[in-house]
Amino acid sequence: MGKTPVPVREGQRSDQAPRSPDEKRRKFHSLMGQVLDLRRLRAAYEAVRSNRGEPGVDGVTVEAFGEQLEANLAALVVELRAKTYRPQPVRRVWIPKPDGDQRPLGIPAVRDRVVQQAVLQVLEPIFEADFSSHSHGFRPGRSTFSALRELYGQVRDGHVWIVDVDIEKFFDEIPHEPLIEAVAERVADGSVLRLVRLFLEALIQDGYRVVRPKAGTPQGGVVSPLLANIYLARLDRVLEAEGISFVRYADDVRLNSRTEAGAQQALKRTGAVLQELGLRLSTRKTKLVRLSQGVDFLGYRLIRQKGHLNVYITPKALERFRQEVRRLTRRTAGKSLRVMVSRLDRYVRGWGEYFKRAQAAGVFDRHDRWITRRLRAFKAKRWRNGLWRRYPDQYFWVHLGLTRLYHLRRDFIRELEVRRRAGNRPVERSAGNPHATFVRGTEASS
Repeated sequence: MGKTPVPVREGQRSDQAPRSPDEKRRKFHSLMGQVLDLRRLRAAYEAVRSNRGEPGVDGVTVEAFGEQLEANLAALVVELRAKTYRPQPVRRVWIPKPDGDQRPLGIPAVRDRVVQQAVLQVLEPIFEADFSSHSHGFRPGRSTFSALRELYGQVRDGHVWIVDVDIEKFFDEIPHEPLIEAVAERVADGSVLRLVRLFLEALIQDGYRVVRPKAGTPQGGVVSPLLANIYLARLDRVLEAEGISFVRYADDVRLNSRTEAGAQQALKRTGAVLQELGLRLSTRKTKLVRLSQGVDFLGYRLIRQKGHLNVYITPKALERFRQEVRRLTRRTAGKSLRVMVSRLDRYVRGWGEYFKRAQAAGVFDRHDRWITRRLRAFKAKRWRNGLWRRYPDQYFWVHLGLTRLYHLRRDFIRELEVRRRAGNRPVERSAGNPHATFVRGTEASS
């Protein structure tokens, strides 16, 4: 006769057994030797190379660093052993945001990205064991789709009051000392902690100006996402302990409740924890919404309409898409039509693969035809023209191989239907909505 199962509170982790106090207090020593292992450093370089990043302040590209890889790695090992290693200044660039503001992006030198990657490979398994199952950002085996799937499941199960949490300038305002203390809760190797401090305090070169940051971790740094997850793990633990349903992707958090009062209490508790962490809520962007009003998360909008839970693309995501297509199809671009289509196709396909789960067949079809019209305008050097006879839509889709968004969505639905009929059951039908594809089993086509 089995034991009576213990009820699990809303939001509490039930997939893992409780850890013993000794295991929670366990610290890891002698980690620097793993960082210095040449095999790990080679693997770190390969990971950096696969990301195809831009050069840092020294102008050294990933390819140039790799031409003398063994010599460069040996020099890094010597500096790290002698504790003379110092990161070069981080090159700051500014990325425009949809609201007209700008977001700072930090680009470390390639040599520093290799060291950060090696440290990441050593620290990540240590902290992964403790991270919340509701945290999805920049973690192995998790993705935007796993986060969206969990949010979809929670709101479908009745959590119709959602708090859209916005942490004010999160990556810029993480206090250094508490962050290093959070790392030190599991890491006892002083040399590794020293490296983390060096990464955080590296100079930032913004044009001709060089500053030393007093807080924050650069967006664009290899180790920054892990450090962000380590720091926000305390918030995750508090929310789980108090039975609050939530989903987090990096600093993008959604608190979900069955009642308005529960959502307000969750928001109040979250604000208090963030204040203890030296962070703050954005009063302008943080908001409480009901599912019937729609909740935006990672480019998708979930909204309940006429008893159905529907999934759309957010207006902001569509506008960013149109802006990028306009940039890639400028009539003054000076490229051949074939080269332009090739570059445009890479962007359109990637965007379409991400958003093909949305209920957007009509939106995709309209944008397909808008794109081909822009390509004809590029050829004619004016918007109104008669080139549709010489260059019909099919010319771009078939002859030049331009991805058609409508077909991406259509083929995705067909594939799911074939797998369902084969007995793999990749799709759950919810409340009569045939487009509910944020469920387990759709990752193969992500």
